[in-house]
Amino acid sequence: MSDGMPSRRLLGSPFCSDSRRLAEMCGSPCRALGASDPRPAGAASTGKRYADELHALLAGASVPGPYVLVGASHGGYMTMSYALYYPSETAGLVFVDSVGPCTCVVSVVEPGQFELASVSFGARPVVVLRASLTDGRDLASRSTNSILVNADSTHFVAQERPQLGGGETRLCCHPAT
Repeated sequence: MSDGMPSRRLLGSPFCSDSRRLAEMCGSPCRALGASDPRPAGAASTGKRYADELHALLAGASVPGPYVLVGASHGGYMTMSYALYYPSETAGLVFVDSVGPCTCVVSVVEPGQFELASVSFGARPVVVLRASLTDGRDLASRSTNSILVNADSTHFVAQERPQLGGGETRLCCHPAT
């Protein structure tokens, strides 16, 4: 799970409580933020680097894949990047009022370059919880197996609608047949 900001808004909330019962969960804050290690000098922040760092974190922690990735807000960039660079390790995706795919430089948390305009999730299950940041249609259209859910919330879905967390993650773990 990545919420894209140096906080525990998503991971420390009741939003994750039902999801924790489904599977082992791993939170990945952005590198160089909070208590994480600083980014090496001269190491550019790119979608590929974020994906590689998450891949190394999961491998180092001996967490077997494939993974259901959850990205909230700007954490969606990291989630999309992992799915782009490690598609065989991505079982499904949940976007929580996440930003849409783009080729862009983002500097909300730390400057980062993302090449995601043409990202496709194929038939992997994708659940998009839309709230106030975007309408979610672009993200949902990137998969042939997607669900678009109106969270009926402001951008702080995890705090305002915590009951949505486990249900949407469950849809990716056990999609309807």
